[in-house]
Amino acid sequence: MTIKNSLFHYKNFMLRDTSPEYIMNIIIYNKWNLYRRIENISSSKKPIVLFGCSFTEGTGLEDNQTFSFKLGELTGRPIYNRAVGGWGIQHILYQMQNNNFYKIVPKPEYIIYVYFNGHLSRMTAPVCYMCPTCYFVFYKRKKSNNNVSFILKTNNIIYNFIINKFIFWGVIKDKTYNYLYRFKTYKNYTDELFFDYLKIIKKKQEENWKDSKFVIFFYSNPEDKNLLENVRKLGFVTITREDFDINFDSDEMRISKTDPHPSAHFWDIVTPIIIEKLNINLTE
Repeated sequence: MTIKNSLFHYKNFMLRDTSPEYIMNIIIYNKWNLYRRIENISSSKKPIVLFGCSFTEGTGLEDNQTFSFKLGELTGRPIYNRAVGGWGIQHILYQMQNNNFYKIVPKPEYIIYVYFNGHLSRMTAPVCYMCPTCYFVFYKRKKSNNNVSFILKTNNIIYNFIINKFIFWGVIKDKTYNYLYRFKTYKNYTDELFFDYLKIIKKKQEENWKDSKFVIFFYSNPEDKNLLENVRKLGFVTITREDFDINFDSDEMRISKTDPHPSAHFWDIVTPIIIEKLNINLTE
């Protein structure tokens, strides 16, 4: 990124609307087409909801090349792709803890979250560093039962001014998040924090979409093998690289040699296998 381009984007970032109303429209209502289109929206079949980042959204792909399109094409089901580039597990909670979200996205039979290891570093960022800033995250651990509560705020005037207007990831990049905003409870990008997020997300799912099957597709295998077992004990279904007889890192599975995002060819191969692994009924 050149200095001229950085200054141009920084100017736009500084002048953007950061009001809670604007953020709500983007994150929940999609007024500005933040998300991919809804596949098979008129279908009476049971929906599927996708969460994740650019891997799930389909950065670098046309609408008919994405995971959501392939999934909709093979199942005929409505597919709600609620992923955006630069996002991660925080954005699942941000959406699922908002009552308005459930008015827009109908109860799905399957929820599929595509995880890759870049989400770990994003967990400790105090703000969403792609698209408009959407919230600030504060972690609170209750000593009695070791539970964690997450407070996602959008209306703190001081933080709004300092962070929204003066921190831009494209200029100072991720060093700000790595060094200035480490939280005391979580000093490193650990599986512990990821697991705590999952526990609260699972609780939100049971409150609103009790019978939905929540699947985590580990595009990147977790370093801690015990994490998979613990995630399954929480009630999540897991899919890992070991479930596929393919090389995820080969050139044909990526958009290009320098771009690690999954290619259309990747989703052509992987999507039918996911459908088979989950035993998704193609007639309902």
